[in-house]
Amino acid sequence: MGLADGADATSARLWIVDTLTSAERASAARRLAAVRPVVAALAGVAAPEAFWELCRDELSGVDVAVGGWDIRARWFGVVVCATPRLSELGRGITIPWRVIAALITAQQPRGC
Repeated sequence: MGLADGADATSARLWIVDTLTSAERASAARRLAAVRPVVAALAGVAAPEAFWELCRDELSGVDVAVGGWDIRARWFGVVVCATPRLSELGRGITIPWRVIAALITAQQPRGC
């Protein structure tokens, strides 16, 4: 894989994430974090570069199917297989763990 191939792969991954609206990405992260509240609680404490790994380790294997959503957390990222707006997708849309971690962190209330 050459440099151009790597750039194409990165561009393709960004396009896949952009298929979901920012509200849909935030909702997927919120629904996933609700399954393991301790992960969300650590969002403000853990270093950002370590928090995405914590999310991956704690949430991999979790499936959430409720309210038109089908969300599957896997080691490589969070796969959204259905949303209320898009219905069931022929191929899931993957959200990278770093994005999920940032969304979970952004949703946490700020303390004193």
